[in-house]
Amino acid sequence: MSSVRFSLEAQRARWPVVLQQPFRLFFLAAAWFAVFHGALWGGMLASGSMVIEGNPFLWHGYHMVFGFAVAIVIGFLLTAAANWIGKPVSPPALTLGLFLAWCVARLGGFLPDLLPWALVTLADAVALWGACIALGVALLRAGNRRNYLFIAVLAALALAATACFLAVTGIISDIRFALMRIGLDLMLLLMVIMGQRIIPFFTERRLPHLGVRRSPLLMLLTPMVVAAGLLANYLGWPMPAMALMLSAAVLLLVHMTLWRSWGSWPEPMLWILHLGYLWLALALVLRAGSLGFGWMPYSTAGHAVSVGALGALGLGMLARVSLGHTGRMIQAKPWIVLAFVLVSLAAVFRLMTGFPIGLLMQWLFGLSALSWILAWLIFAISYAPILTGPRADGQPG
Repeated sequence: MSSVRFSLEAQRARWPVVLQQPFRLFFLAAAWFAVFHGALWGGMLASGSMVIEGNPFLWHGYHMVFGFAVAIVIGFLLTAAANWIGKPVSPPALTLGLFLAWCVARLGGFLPDLLPWALVTLADAVALWGACIALGVALLRAGNRRNYLFIAVLAALALAATACFLAVTGIISDIRFALMRIGLDLMLLLMVIMGQRIIPFFTERRLPHLGVRRSPLLMLLTPMVVAAGLLANYLGWPMPAMALMLSAAVLLLVHMTLWRSWGSWPEPMLWILHLGYLWLALALVLRAGSLGFGWMPYSTAGHAVSVGALGALGLGMLARVSLGHTGRMIQAKPWIVLAFVLVSLAAVFRLMTGFPIGLLMQWLFGLSALSWILAWLIFAISYAPILTGPRADGQPG
């Protein structure tokens, strides 16, 4: 067994370092995509000129969910799974193949005249199914039952991308807006599940004096209530959906109370994760309020997930995983702390667009986009040497 493992490591070492772990390429790609897509979309909102043919809001939402968010998910899950089972899940060749499929879809987003929607959605489906199969085979072979749920979530995302392809090609009715929202809700559910595992773990390791506590019952119940609320909404039951979403938000806040989240403020690498989890609770409250009282448009509540929760949790986890898996100290430099602040401001500015506060809407959209772009640009530039260079401790990968 040891000789086989040595042979596999030797084969991996022949590949460029950026391909030796899935997080390296996908995290860097997600960051740069966030910059360029944010710049294009922010420019369109600020100028009022939508240069994308068709429905620009569908274009934006689709590529943020199946492009930006999926890159983070693939990079994170395939890397985390290697830790769960003690051996690599995605060899360099597979990582490269998944990345090329993802790139084809993103190229179609920026050059729609060159690559049609059908190819974009097909490429995303290929990338997601490839990642799902790789994750599934690895976890099933290892008997890692605790994490089977992530196979199901990744498969659901792959099914949504496949349905988008079928919708574009006319095989089924065009339900891409609904599929985009399903994709975003799957991201919400994934962040709830993963957050309640990793946030208290990281917090108690770094700040043991806080006395972080966990509740196995809450960890089981919370995702179930979240999923039930989202499902009730899709079934057209607004009142049960509202009650379940509010209940889920309360459960998330109870988690944060057990974790002593307020005590994480001295550690930027921690408070950004706790803040992201708080955004999840706020997103559920806003969604419930929209269903029951029409507080704000759906898109604004949705951005509490995509810009707020995914921005904070995503950037925080990318920064942390990139350091930890390259043999570096997990410590936030001043630049990355600034990025954490900026991505949080981006969410606040975007949320403000849902309320009639008398400010020019274009200024709020512009400030949100600018904050988002700068946050991810800081990460992309400062972490490029980390993600493309060898491990600091001299270990392989």
